[in-house]
Amino acid sequence: MRLKTKLGLLAGAAIVLAGGGCVISATQDAGWLRTRIVSAVEKKTGRHLTIDQLHVWLLPFPWVEAQGVHLSDPGSDAHDMFSAASVRVRLSVLPLFQHRVVFSNVSISQPQIMLHRDEDGQSNWHFNPQQNTPEEATPAASGGRVNWDIVIANLELTQGDLQWQDELKHRSGELPVEKFEAGALDTDAPSFHLDALKNKGKLSVDGQTGRLFPHPATQMPVQIKAAFSVDGQPAGLAHIDGTLTTGEPEQREYALRFGGSLGQLQAVQAFFPRAGLPHAENISVNGMIGGKAGIPQLQNFHIHTGTFDLRPYKKDVVLEHLTLDAAQSDSPVALDLAGTAEGTSLGLKGTVGTAEQIMTWLHAPAESSMPVSLTLTDSDAGVHFTGELGGQHSAFDIQGQLKHLATGPSQPVFDGLSVKGHVETDETLELTKVHSFANIVRNLTAQLDVSAARVAWAGQSWEALSAHVVNSNGRLVADPIQARGSGVQQSARFVYDVTQEIPAAELSAHPVVLPLQVVDAWMGVQSWLKGEAFVVGTVSARGRDMSALRQTAAGHVGISVVDGKVGSKILSSLTMNKIPMKQEVSVRCFGTHMQLADGVATIDLLGLQSRFLSLHGHGTVNLNTTDLDLHLAPTLMLAGNSAESDVLVSGSSYNPVIKMEPNSSGRYGLTIGKNDGEDDSCPALLSSAREGEAGPEPAPPAKEKGGKVMNMLRGLGLFH
Repeated sequence: MRLKTKLGLLAGAAIVLAGGGCVISATQDAGWLRTRIVSAVEKKTGRHLTIDQLHVWLLPFPWVEAQGVHLSDPGSDAHDMFSAASVRVRLSVLPLFQHRVVFSNVSISQPQIMLHRDEDGQSNWHFNPQQNTPEEATPAASGGRVNWDIVIANLELTQGDLQWQDELKHRSGELPVEKFEAGALDTDAPSFHLDALKNKGKLSVDGQTGRLFPHPATQMPVQIKAAFSVDGQPAGLAHIDGTLTTGEPEQREYALRFGGSLGQLQAVQAFFPRAGLPHAENISVNGMIGGKAGIPQLQNFHIHTGTFDLRPYKKDVVLEHLTLDAAQSDSPVALDLAGTAEGTSLGLKGTVGTAEQIMTWLHAPAESSMPVSLTLTDSDAGVHFTGELGGQHSAFDIQGQLKHLATGPSQPVFDGLSVKGHVETDETLELTKVHSFANIVRNLTAQLDVSAARVAWAGQSWEALSAHVVNSNGRLVADPIQARGSGVQQSARFVYDVTQEIPAAELSAHPVVLPLQVVDAWMGVQSWLKGEAFVVGTVSARGRDMSALRQTAAGHVGISVVDGKVGSKILSSLTMNKIPMKQEVSVRCFGTHMQLADGVATIDLLGLQSRFLSLHGHGTVNLNTTDLDLHLAPTLMLAGNSAESDVLVSGSSYNPVIKMEPNSSGRYGLTIGKNDGEDDSCPALLSSAREGEAGPEPAPPAKEKGGKVMNMLRGLGLFH
């Protein structure tokens, strides 16, 4: 037999054997290869890899298919960082003889990736390759065992899902990946393409880097471009390009440029529907990252936003624009911000550290600090803040004036507001995390002198307001607080103490004139009166909210009103005769004095006088439920005569129940007598309610012309 014929028979036999081997391999689990793959992956990652089934095809070219692939989280086989329904791999044969597993093409179906960081900052995306033991380093000593390198040339993922959960910063999210392709991974120019689809949004990313396998390039070029669209319309662009040096962290260097723009911030909610992002538009960012020794540094950057509506986070605050600029890493970062807060146009301009200091702050905030020089502007006036902002210690000198400042709906409005003083803290980061009023008082040291030319609140105004405020060692003291309004020189003292577990507060008024509705809101009751409340007394309380403060309130308070108004409905009910009065009735004077304890206001004095009705009495009011127990004696003056009866008011201040009350003998009665109109109880009533303080006096009783019955009807609002 000729040599040519023999070679043909041998080739045919090889093909038959290979085909039979292909069929056998395709139907049996290829445990021999699975062992090597699992060992190599665990060696490279320090994680446990499991494969439910692994099959090999030799013809028409070598393929490996793995079903049920799972890569564990660090330290736990119960949770997967990565899983896939199937992984199909085209295998290069010749590299196997060099102890290299080269996957020329990898196709992964339905991959699931979970990135997780726990409360201690441990993340599952950091791998810990196993170290070679001396025996592994010497193949002869280990029975010929050798290490296998894994190389992937091309990778394709379809119908995947990327999830992340950050327990340290309380953030989580999900990104469905329609397709991910990576090509030429074993060359000097790998390329990437990603398509992510969610709701109406689409994210497409294209990129190229330097060599990744089997060993990353020392100088790694990076070029990445991203495009974002919603409903098929362009919504945003971003890019990163430059180089970085790989290797150990202390040897890494960065030279990267970045940039991006976004027309509408809320468009991002197509991917993150629960983010609750505010309305913001025309956002652009660009800059350069450099640095050595593994710490990236901002070399320069520019950030700009158009309208930025912060009302979902801070009521009635809207930014008109925000610009941050840094020309180079060691130059000050310029800040320019303008917007409205509570209806007042304000701006903030100045400098905040340098780009290098900001990066240090982001990397290690507790160990960093930066100089700050900012001016809060209102028209051509401004308040200047100069000092140091640190992760721990911060200190600022404050001085300046604002022409106009509104603090919110139904809150005071200040004109000609001036402030001068010093503020510092050793717990800056703590205050940024928890900035409740109690925590600010606990961690801040301040001494401020505040004044305002005019203050308006709820239809009332004050002039020449001044306050000296000291906050130190968990104790805030504003003393004195002085102003002039309603023809009265007013003075108050306020103390808020958080040195104990439960905060304590104390307020003294000597006197203070306030809108009556403000006093009612603090006490948690609904008043039947309108007017200016002349308040005297001292009250202390402990608690973290208004309910607790009312329950623990202790002290004495006097409240009086002159020339006020009272609802005609309540007056009609008090007289028990259902006289149909119209609208409101003028009140010459009202006064009450009470003792506060155990959540109850015990009223030892309650009086009122109008043109044709007066009353006096006593009782109690529950400060949390507003339940009433008032014993009143209203007197109705009619045509030179008077009619008086005892009345019990129960129910609540929002829904009072009024009925006649029996006298000491248990009988209901009505006392009728003469009234010549000369009795004026206002001076004595106001003096008792004001604890002897001088205050505005009511207008003298009107001397009416005409019949007394007609005068009474006019006073009740039935005639004009």
